[in-house]
Amino acid sequence: MYVFAKLDDEGLERVQELERLTGMRLVALTDVALDPASLPADMLDRLQGLEEELGMCLLAVR
Repeated sequence: MYVFAKLDDEGLERVQELERLTGMRLVALTDVALDPASLPADMLDRLQGLEEELGMCLLAVR
């Protein structure tokens, strides 16, 4: 899984410079080691319902 990277000032400047050069927006991500959780069917239904209500993806992890 990937999450937004925490950039220091220099890293942020370098990313912003590349954005200016390319005319594109860049998203800096870093990987996170997580183990997915197995959910029983009723909990999976609740998770999916909440995802739909909130308009986002939720991941169950251990």
